[in-house]
Order: sequence, then C-alpha cells, then structure tokens
Amino acid sequence: MPQKAKRPCRKCKAAHSNANGYCDSHQQQATNWHQWQRERGSSAKRGYGAKWRRLRAIIIERDSGLCQACKAEGKYQSGSHVDHITPKAQGGTDEPHNLQLLCVEHHKRKTAQEGKGARREGRG
Repeated sequence: MPQKAKRPCRKCKAAHSNANGYCDSHQQQATNWHQWQRERGSSAKRGYGAKWRRLRAIIIERDSGLCQACKAEGKYQSGSHVDHITPKAQGGTDEPHNLQLLCVEHHKRKTAQEGKGARREGRG
C-alpha cells in the first residue's frame, strides 16, 4: 500500500508526515502552545464568563460599536475587542470607565505595547 501524501506544516508550509500538522522543527513550538492553552484555563476561569459578556455588550453599545482609537484619529471603524485601558495585570478593573472598544489592529498594537512594558519590568 502506498504511503500517505505529505501535508504542509501549519507554520512554514514545508511538507511533513506528522499527524499533528507540524514539521519536526515546529513540533515543539506547537506542543508548548497547546500546553500553555491548557494551563491558562477557560475564559470563565480567567474572569470572562457571563458577567463579562453582559458588561461587554454594555460597552459595545456605549461606544456605538466604534473603535475608540480610530475615532480619536478621525476615522470610523467598527470595534470588536473590549479592552482594559489600564490592564488588569497592572491593577485595572472591570469598571466601565476602564473599558473601551477597539478594532483588531488597535487591540493587537496596544496588547503588544503592554507586553513590551511587562517584559521591561520583569513581569513577563
């Protein structure tokens, strides 16, 4: 019986024969990511359960569905991420005055910037 055709790695697109979807060089990376996902727990365990979903809906309505960072730049872009202005890791709360609606791009940029700050301060 002939061998199965090799499939492309999910990361680099090189051909591989692993059942998990990654080439040998990306296998460990994938294992680490899956382990991290299991350890961090569900969204409800991290504080994003039913109460958060209700609050999120309030913020989306309050901000008229618009990214607040784009709005400050004079653009009108819909938002999909409710963001903590002061991150919870830095003492921020889930109070509405500490929440804003952001588009994907602004949320990624802000999260990356916060991550750099955490690494500089030795938290990451």
